[in-house]
Amino acid sequence: MYENPENPDQRDRHSTRITDQRYEKVPHFLFGDFNFRLDSKGVIETLCASATMQTIRAADTNQINKLIFCESMNDRKVMLQLEKKLFDYFNQDVFRQNNGVELLEFDREFSVFKDKLSEQEIAFPPSYPYSEDSNQGKQYMNTRCPSWCDRILLSHLAWDLIHKVSR
Repeated sequence: MYENPENPDQRDRHSTRITDQRYEKVPHFLFGDFNFRLDSKGVIETLCASATMQTIRAADTNQINKLIFCESMNDRKVMLQLEKKLFDYFNQDVFRQNNGVELLEFDREFSVFKDKLSEQEIAFPPSYPYSEDSNQGKQYMNTRCPSWCDRILLSHLAWDLIHKVSR
């Protein structure tokens, strides 16, 4: 059974909590696309630490439509463009180098489940959003910040069982 978090101020509004105590004594696995996203603000601040930001506003509403981050030097090359359904970073290799481990600190959504579930070390590059074009292999779509959405989570009993067997 799932229920909403008791204190929504301390948990993500999309998160749920496992509450069915019948299964606490049974090792179990949960796997699939959990739609976990990186903390975009932290990723952007890290990737564009030395950039200057330009804000583009709609003429009629004055709402922000687009953010453009340019290098401070090097002919002010555009590093990142952000708008609704656009995350266009100039160097996608940063998400694949060393499996993107430098960005794992911004992968925080799983933390609300740590009291009930575990996870093996992430040792693969972000799994979303790869291009749907099979000719673009390792290319990410420019729709969202790459993140580790596809996960295998396991109960603490399953964790203990796996690590006991592997010793």
